[in-house]
Amino acid sequence: MLSDQTKNFDAIQLSGSENPRDNFLSVIVKKSYAISDDGFCKELEAAVPLQMNFEFDSENEHLLINDTDLYLRKPFTDLIIKGHARAGDSIKSFEVVVDVSGQERTMKLNIFGKRFAYRNLNGKILFTETEPVEKIPLEYNYAYGGIDKAGEEKFEFPDQKLMESIPDFDWRSVSPYRYPRNTCGKGYLVENNLSALEHIELPNIEDPQLLLTPSNLILEKPGNWIYQPMPRATSWVNPEWFPRIAYFGVLPAFDANFQLKMLPEYAQKFVDRDILVDKPVTEKMNERAANGASLGLQFRYLAGDESIKLTNIHKKKREFIIRLPNDRPKIWVDGRNGKLIATVPVIHTIVIEPDENRVSIVWRGTGPAIRPYHEVELKTMPYKVEWRNK
Repeated sequence: MLSDQTKNFDAIQLSGSENPRDNFLSVIVKKSYAISDDGFCKELEAAVPLQMNFEFDSENEHLLINDTDLYLRKPFTDLIIKGHARAGDSIKSFEVVVDVSGQERTMKLNIFGKRFAYRNLNGKILFTETEPVEKIPLEYNYAYGGIDKAGEEKFEFPDQKLMESIPDFDWRSVSPYRYPRNTCGKGYLVENNLSALEHIELPNIEDPQLLLTPSNLILEKPGNWIYQPMPRATSWVNPEWFPRIAYFGVLPAFDANFQLKMLPEYAQKFVDRDILVDKPVTEKMNERAANGASLGLQFRYLAGDESIKLTNIHKKKREFIIRLPNDRPKIWVDGRNGKLIATVPVIHTIVIEPDENRVSIVWRGTGPAIRPYHEVELKTMPYKVEWRNK
């Protein structure tokens, strides 16, 4: 690697290929910044290292803590907020807002204290009064979703021979009693089971446009998951969850009578029109699978000079504006024979950690390559990263 300054960033060159005639090299660059009390960003001496692999929570195998940074291409910028919803005082509910300058869409989340479902003496399903809350992690285990454990316990997989032929596979992972949009959340109940109902905790984070209610709490049959509310948070989305998994080419089974216009992700313009079209995996694969931010926090490439207003997320201020550093790299990939090829850098990921007063930005520069290269070759192949003077 070549650079004109002390290395205060992390970078790697990767080789990719779409087909025999479309080979390319991508340089992935990560730089981190401290957030001052007035919201401005100052570069740190050392960046948070590039995330090489998926990292899941040690206590919850479904909760993605960090997505990998090593995507050759992302069609959108992922904005990740790794923090807490903060009320300031102990109250029953409040609103969180993430607003990015220059963008029409604003993410709004409703935050609730602890609640449960129950059935009254007349058999009607009701929700308990909301308990006061001061702080909730903005993670998917506090959003709508999860597993109907009572339904899953009695479920028998139809093809016993298939199960026996692949004994090491976790067949629970394809259980129809797991919410395809979020397997680690709260409130998911397929069947009208009294004991399960009385022990179910309701989500703390919800979509204000489609709230969970006593009338839509119970699905009645697994395929009805498609009608349910979207889980909302500001952290990473597991690649096995819908709609992200659909871009990898896998479509969870859903009610055959469902119509696209009823899909909340489509109604809010978060997904493509063909998201529910059943195609062979090779035809269904889409680069959007690489984007792992929450729906509503994926943007056409951001420039890195935006202002991001956080409401009820910062530790000290109800409204806090982060001014991204406007620190843009120049990136060259290896052109072979002593040449370097200039690229047009784009932002793959912005990770904001308000509790740590830190922002990390992942850039990508891509250029043509003569052929695919092996990992051992890439270790010695040159590339170049420079940062413009501000």
